[in-house]
Amino acid sequence: MPAARKILVVQSSDQAQLSYGRLTDSLKTELSHRFGQPINYVQFGLDPPGFSAAPEDGAVTYLRSLFAGHGSPDLIVTIGASAAQFILKHGEQLFPGAPALLAGVDDRFLRATPLPVNVAIVPVRHDPSQMIDTILRLRPDTTRLFVVMGASRLEQAWGDVMRRDAARFPQLSFDWATGSFSDVLTHAAALPGHSAILYGLFNLDAQGAAYDEEHVLAELHAVATAPLFGFQSHQLGHGIVGGPLMDLDDVSHHAVDAALRILNGESPSQIKTAVQLAGSPMFDWRELRRWQIDENRLPAGSVVRLREPTPWERSRWVWLTGGAIGLVEGVLIVGLVGVVANGIPVVIMWRAGPGHDLNLRAAMVHAGTDVLGSAGAALAGLLVWTMGWQKADPLIASLIGVLVLVSAWALVRDSLRILLEAAPGHLDPEEIGEALASAPGVREVHDLHVWTITSGFAALSAHVVARADADSDRLLHELEALLQERFGLMHTTIQIDREHDRLLQIDRPGDQVRRTRPVGLDPPPDN
Repeated sequence: MPAARKILVVQSSDQAQLSYGRLTDSLKTELSHRFGQPINYVQFGLDPPGFSAAPEDGAVTYLRSLFAGHGSPDLIVTIGASAAQFILKHGEQLFPGAPALLAGVDDRFLRATPLPVNVAIVPVRHDPSQMIDTILRLRPDTTRLFVVMGASRLEQAWGDVMRRDAARFPQLSFDWATGSFSDVLTHAAALPGHSAILYGLFNLDAQGAAYDEEHVLAELHAVATAPLFGFQSHQLGHGIVGGPLMDLDDVSHHAVDAALRILNGESPSQIKTAVQLAGSPMFDWRELRRWQIDENRLPAGSVVRLREPTPWERSRWVWLTGGAIGLVEGVLIVGLVGVVANGIPVVIMWRAGPGHDLNLRAAMVHAGTDVLGSAGAALAGLLVWTMGWQKADPLIASLIGVLVLVSAWALVRDSLRILLEAAPGHLDPEEIGEALASAPGVREVHDLHVWTITSGFAALSAHVVARADADSDRLLHELEALLQERFGLMHTTIQIDREHDRLLQIDRPGDQVRRTRPVGLDPPPDN
């Protein structure tokens, strides 16, 4: 396993946790994740809490003793302008030849300083004028701007930059924070109307008292009588209204890209990173509402964050869940009621026995389908409610649909039999013919036809040749009784022919009419 790399992180201030602290943490986390090898970080704050300007010689001595006997760091990373200037001034003395990466430093602070070949820079550029323009866009009646800036070396340098930009706005009166933090809060609480507060950086007050940036913003926000603006993306949500903010996550990402290239052996002098400017304007919806700033005044492309949910959004899941439960319960109740209501006529018709009555069968199928639909709805609702199985509803509905199609086809088929006057499906003409031919006194059966007149009403016609010794009337009644009892045929037409009946044959040789013997009954010839 390779030895852990040593990276020295030098911060301009230990108190600026919302800006330099977040940038440092983000950089360390992403770099450790992407590098894939062990990294030991040594973090050092240039201006310790309680010191407005800690002696640089003391910092040099401390760092030299810290790394004594451990060699130089594999990479030096600075956060902010003060730390960058310190390493440019003392880095070669402390760690000869060690590569350095100056991250998140405003390029205006380095214009007069030539960069050594072992130094790379990830520059940014804050634009106070752009932020003041945004303030005037949102609140055109603004006449006074209270600028909150601390007393550390970095904060004083930033104060000089903002004073130069303030000259562009002669229509504004500028108040500059002086004295203790308590004095700053008092001033912010007593601002007249048409004022605004612009927060730069405040980690150290004029009396040398150190303050955490998040605490400063919270206190200012609590007492301010005017809207509060800032420069960093991580300050959004901590009391500032917003505007074109510097995205520190992007700065961190670019710094990690450069650090990886250096750790992988590339010369810092070959790494060129474009100056990062403030991103698209971002605003805190709560602050816009607090200071009654119309969203129509926001610059094009603005992003409004931290919207408070409406009462519906806050409780919609409660309402939706309750509604869903109520709906499922309603489906179950309606389904069960439907099963009972539709099941009663089904039972009545079933007991009555629909037989072959097509109308009664259709009514029974219709009511049975309603029963299945109600039962399916109840079952699907129960499965969704208890198991959360959303597919139960379409699956059961499809199954019921298949059953309905099968039942409907049987009805359609029997209806076609009636229209085509076909034999009923439950009657077999061959079986009927055999039954008639087997009856006592029957010689032959032919021209047998069975057809359906209407639902449950079949008809039969046939020619029956009776034996010579049979009683035709008695045979006819016996055959009709057979058809009624065995096959349920109530409407029958049977023609009885006898074996000895003679047939009338008409010839036309001379137009004479004569009787002949029945076909097949001629006497034998004389010997």
